[in-house]
Amino acid sequence: MIRYAFLISMVCLFYSCQQPAKQKEVEEENEPKQAAVQKSDTAKYSMMEFKRISPYFQQNEEQLDTTYFEVFYPKFENPVVDSFVQKNLLVDGESTLDEASDSFLSGYNEFVEDNDDRISKATWFKKINLKIHVNSPKVISISNFTYEFTGGAHGNYYSLWTNYDPINNEKIELKSIIPDYKRKELVKIAEKHFRMLEKLSDTASYSDQYFFDNHQFALTENFGLLKDSIIFYYNPYEIKSYADGPTELKIPYDSIKDLFNAKGLNYIKSIAN
Repeated sequence: MIRYAFLISMVCLFYSCQQPAKQKEVEEENEPKQAAVQKSDTAKYSMMEFKRISPYFQQNEEQLDTTYFEVFYPKFENPVVDSFVQKNLLVDGESTLDEASDSFLSGYNEFVEDNDDRISKATWFKKINLKIHVNSPKVISISNFTYEFTGGAHGNYYSLWTNYDPINNEKIELKSIIPDYKRKELVKIAEKHFRMLEKLSDTASYSDQYFFDNHQFALTENFGLLKDSIIFYYNPYEIKSYADGPTELKIPYDSIKDLFNAKGLNYIKSIAN
């Protein structure tokens, strides 16, 4: 038991040193930050950490590592708001963090136990960071960044954005703030910003580098409301290769203010104040 406790403490010291360069780069960009001082009219919350590790360790020379499941997430004081946020924390069907961690770690443990020598030859990890981007009286915008490695050449990661109306207790859909009949104009403006972001000319084809259907630009439904812009977030493999990484397309509200309906403008005003 003492030896097991010692191994666990050593893992906490050494596991971060074993992360591949790509993993470190991606994780540093999405590292949990200390929450800024909250205004009196915003939903109050505390940042929480949840972590579980596998009992199987990998050791070679001076290195020690193990598989782990780790989550950083906000816990809101308002139970209604917190319930909505928690639904966006676990996206694979689990109902609790314990259930999610057990599912992930048991998969790894079975992988090790299937080996004749029952020795861990590689480690896995899964990290989830639920980050708050906007916390205003009428809008809460969050992203779920998940990074997972279960063997192979590299891990996989994605970021799922959700926008929430805490007053009406409902998810904010894009069509609820920009009507469908203005969608075509939105796509047109978004494509101009996309071409500027990617340094493409007005006539450059998407056929070589991008995965758009029929080589036609399209908006993702994965969007977030920020303080001064709307972000459309394309995950790896969605429109570009894994090596090219995600694409963060930000469009200033001033560029599309005429497209918002009254509800959308009300949200934007709440965020800006």
